[in-house]
Amino acid sequence: MRARTLCAVWGLLVAVNYAQAARAADAAGSSADTGPKYGTTITGQAGILAARGNTDTTAVNAKAEYIHNTRANTDDFEFEWLYSKSGDILDAERWATTLQHNWNIAAGFYLYVDVHYEDDLFSGFAYQASASPGVGYTILDNSKTKLSVQIGPAYQRLQPEILTKNPAGEVVQRTKLPEEDGIAADAKLKFEYNFNQSTRLTETLSTIASSLNTELDNSLALQVKMSNRLSLSLGYTVRYNSNPPVGTVTTDTQTTLNLVYTQKP
Repeated sequence: MRARTLCAVWGLLVAVNYAQAARAADAAGSSADTGPKYGTTITGQAGILAARGNTDTTAVNAKAEYIHNTRANTDDFEFEWLYSKSGDILDAERWATTLQHNWNIAAGFYLYVDVHYEDDLFSGFAYQASASPGVGYTILDNSKTKLSVQIGPAYQRLQPEILTKNPAGEVVQRTKLPEEDGIAADAKLKFEYNFNQSTRLTETLSTIASSLNTELDNSLALQVKMSNRLSLSLGYTVRYNSNPPVGTVTTDTQTTLNLVYTQKP
């Protein structure tokens, strides 16, 4: 777990390092390419692994994002899905969705409302959900670097469940515990750095923190363009839950190689 945490920290440090470099470049001049681009951006990506022989393994992951940006508002809808099966044993199935609406109130500042729901069959929670209002600030937004942060209070609701497995590792029983809810803190950092016109690094770090459970999601990806709309993405994701039920680990990691389709305004 320590190695996985270090990888997540490394990704954040890379983001901060490049953001500082970009800020210095901005201070030197080059304001012609600054500012947001208005319109609709649609992104979809997917990857699949299928192995047949002594062991049959199937793994699929997919993500989709819809962003509509105007001078006054921004709508951002995200959906992701993960499925993995080894032989006859299902060992991963997760889907999650996030919807956020921003009101741009001043240069760089925005108010937001964010709603998140996820269902992970192997996290130790039947579901986790949250709703959060808050304030955000876009620190950098130019052709080279994008960096934004946001924070706010949140309402959190979840349902722990105890997983019972047989000797082969298959889940044979799910015991749902009482639902819990409470007040939490919501925070997110989004970073993007374009090395050149073909290669970019993205980092998204988000958390819902409370005494019930602190959920942290860190996604790092390196994308290389193959054409104007197609690219390959190498991604590494760390998901952490501070208080899963007994018998469930706190940290999951996911490494992906996906084909990405992007349509920009």
